[in-house]
Amino acid sequence: MESEGKRSSKLVKLVKTVVRSNKIIYLEDGSRWLLVASGELRSNVKLLVRIAAVLCGVLLMALSARTSIVTPFTEVPFTFQTLVLTMIILLLGKDAWKTVSTYLILGFAGLPMFAYGGGLQYVASPTTGYLMGFLVASLLGRLVGKGKNLFKWMLISITAMAVVYIFGWLWLSIYYAVITGFNNVFNSMYVAFLRGVIPFVVWDLMKALIASLLSYELYGFRGKLKALKSLLSSFSR
Repeated sequence: MESEGKRSSKLVKLVKTVVRSNKIIYLEDGSRWLLVASGELRSNVKLLVRIAAVLCGVLLMALSARTSIVTPFTEVPFTFQTLVLTMIILLLGKDAWKTVSTYLILGFAGLPMFAYGGGLQYVASPTTGYLMGFLVASLLGRLVGKGKNLFKWMLISITAMAVVYIFGWLWLSIYYAVITGFNNVFNSMYVAFLRGVIPFVVWDLMKALIASLLSYELYGFRGKLKALKSLLSSFSR
């Protein structure tokens, strides 16, 4: 009759073998049953990690919007949203749009996710164009790729800022044109540029640089965690 130690050793080896495969099986040990879900379990864990990352990104976008500074010379508040947006693009890559789209859906559904609140009425806000720019800029996450390249990330950050500016400026131009009854469209575009772009250029360039550096360091830390996990796995075999 096998000793308890040998039976346990065989069971551990069998579990390790199954975990490396892509099957779900039941192991019977006396009156006890052990479910081993290997490939599917790993897949589900990855899915949960992605969902958690998206939700964290949404929360950070909302918090950065609510911590805003409103000035009398522009309807657009100073926030840290573009910094958070850029970090989401760089760290989540092709999944960045999921975070931004979830954030926008929740905001337009009525939750106070935006700088001035939320709800469908927010469509008439002078800052809605910037929100649309967030969504388009998030698609740049597909350009991030694997590995880290600080210069490339800086270019992506600056490009993301430019995309947000273009949509924000165009929407603000329409906003001013509607207020003035479309008397002078070009003047509305000029005023929108002065009030919605110029005051923020230096501020957002600084945020693009900071976001790139922070993301670069965080990505490196994630690489160290993966290396440590791989090392521990090699010892456990």
